[in-house]
Amino acid sequence: MHLELRSVPPPPNDDVDADADAVAVAASDPDHVHFYGEGRDGVGTFTVAGTCEKRTGMVKAIKAYTTHSWEWRGVLTPFGMGGLWGPGWGGGWWWIWPREWSPDTDLRRD
Repeated sequence: MHLELRSVPPPPNDDVDADADAVAVAASDPDHVHFYGEGRDGVGTFTVAGTCEKRTGMVKAIKAYTTHSWEWRGVLTPFGMGGLWGPGWGGGWWWIWPREWSPDTDLRRD
């Protein structure tokens, strides 16, 4: 699997005007870091969108394919983010780590 994650402003909510700039939107949720990414694995292309609570490091995300999606729960550690996915958290484990820790390969090719 290959996944590129980046921090993003939180989505607008009822208290924030949809036209507000990114700084104002991010200030509306100071307790979380929001992230988004796109990737590809053996199932196909997917997106991952979620949050990380700054105080506890708890991570919640949704991995979505065009046909279905899975909820992820986990924690931020010095070794990346990791946790469980799937219904009843019985789907399996996930772990995301920095690219620098992997061999220099081009995982984006078909």
